[in-house]
Amino acid sequence: MTVAELVQQLAGFSSPLGPLESLEERIRRRDAWIAAAGSGIVGSLLEILIHPPDVSDIRPTTRDDFELEVAEVLMLVGQRDPPSFLQSVGPLIANNQARPTLIEVIGALRRQEGIYWLRIILDSIELTEDELTRLACAFGEIGGSEARMLLERMRASVSDEIKSVHREIDIALEELT
Repeated sequence: MTVAELVQQLAGFSSPLGPLESLEERIRRRDAWIAAAGSGIVGSLLEILIHPPDVSDIRPTTRDDFELEVAEVLMLVGQRDPPSFLQSVGPLIANNQARPTLIEVIGALRRQEGIYWLRIILDSIELTEDELTRLACAFGEIGGSEARMLLERMRASVSDEIKSVHREIDIALEELT
């Protein structure tokens, strides 16, 4: 499957439901498609993250819905073999375009190995408010003592003026208790 065909498939899964299709049926079709796709799909999905399609190429879906679908499919594919998946996507976390989605995907996998990659960006990259919010959420999803320590460190280092990040840190810490 080419990247262009993959974009069309993902756009179809994220577009508004038609009158003859239920959400459950769409999810079943998507899950069957993912099961048949094989591991080679990861590279193409990452290519889409790094070089997102034009809005005209994904109509009638929205950019936000399309990005959400890419994240969902990445997470589902990553669940097949999380350690290998994290090794393949982890280095791309430094890419500005892919980082927000990859933070979400790594958190959604809920694997302690994911903390390694999230810690790297926390330690070495200046993050946006949105990325910090996603990072706090990811730490909360992964859980554990190391996630708690990193959330406490985030709370101490993020400006009090960035209330949305502090709110997400508080929520994540509450989940860890």
